[in-house]
Amino acid sequence: MQIDLKKCHAALRIISLIILAVALRMVFLSFQTADMTTFFLKWYHTLLKVGRIDALGTNFYNYSPAYIYLIDIMTLFPWIPKLVAIKLILIFFDFLAAIAVYKLIGINTSSKVTRWTGFFSILFLPTVFIESSLWGQADIIYTTFLLWSLFFILIDHPVTSIIGFSIGLCFKFQAIFFLPVLLILSLHKKIKFYWFILIPVVYIISVIPCWARGRSLFELLTIYFQQAVTYSKLSMRAPNPYIFIDSRNNFEMKVYVGIWIAAVVSIGYILFRWRKWKRMDFYAIVFDAALFTTLLPFMLPKMHERYFFTGCIFMLVLAIFDHKQIPATILLQASLLLSFIPYLCGWSDNWVKIAAVINTISVLLFLYFGKWLLVSTDFYPDKLAFEAT
Repeated sequence: MQIDLKKCHAALRIISLIILAVALRMVFLSFQTADMTTFFLKWYHTLLKVGRIDALGTNFYNYSPAYIYLIDIMTLFPWIPKLVAIKLILIFFDFLAAIAVYKLIGINTSSKVTRWTGFFSILFLPTVFIESSLWGQADIIYTTFLLWSLFFILIDHPVTSIIGFSIGLCFKFQAIFFLPVLLILSLHKKIKFYWFILIPVVYIISVIPCWARGRSLFELLTIYFQQAVTYSKLSMRAPNPYIFIDSRNNFEMKVYVGIWIAAVVSIGYILFRWRKWKRMDFYAIVFDAALFTTLLPFMLPKMHERYFFTGCIFMLVLAIFDHKQIPATILLQASLLLSFIPYLCGWSDNWVKIAAVINTISVLLFLYFGKWLLVSTDFYPDKLAFEAT
């Protein structure tokens, strides 16, 4: 039997890069942040102390129950150090997100090189492995479900797409930034409007175990609203314009103005996409996903720096095909990393101000180069040089 050396070498490179991606994450596993100490590890201990089932009926956590279920599962493996156990959940989703990007890119190209480029770009994207293996934050979880949601709508499985979005929303409310994309698709009759009823249905199903153990259904249904009212600054170190605005005077009024601005811009864009910019191919829909997951946390007050995480991923997917978006993608990544510094290193919030300036440039570049994608029905982004099988 003749051995195909090219395929063997390709397989060896892929395996080597996967091992390297795992090793990179192992380096940061022992790093313990204040969030991990104050929240996640305490939740892990409470599940063991009170009982894996009985604890669900108490309000010891301020996340939605879905993430608590995953931590609860990890308590079944006591031989895994608790810090590592929690981070392994996130690392698993790193790879699941990479697979989603591989499949997503495969819709638009048969090039294995391009698909593997997307796969490993996710695994080696600094914000991805820093958030999961170092910080221990769960943004990769809901982002993964949004990626799969986009994948399923692009292969014409709208119900599965809505379910994927709904599951993402069960983990973090920030998944709502993807909802306008689904609304645009609905207006273009890609999604039947009545299928949106699945969103509350899936969320209610996700809280049933906690409700059954005695926790108030009202509390479970309003967890996200309770989270929102706890934020007391216009920018929770998010690299957006609010970092430059004083939060002390007329705070509520500034919050409402910011929300109305974001709402008007979003509704206006949705209407234009429905009545004027009708392009609905792969590029346009991925652009919509990148736009809303980046622009909404940029326009809204009370945002954390991590809320740009999903935008980084979708913008990367777009940039793989449209090289004009590479500068915006790199700048967004840089701004997010800079905004991590005050929390992870304890340095000045001035780093966030620098990040906000960089992010503003990123958003402007993204919009400038992206406008031709929507206004022209025959414009297609140039593909990168590695578009080869």
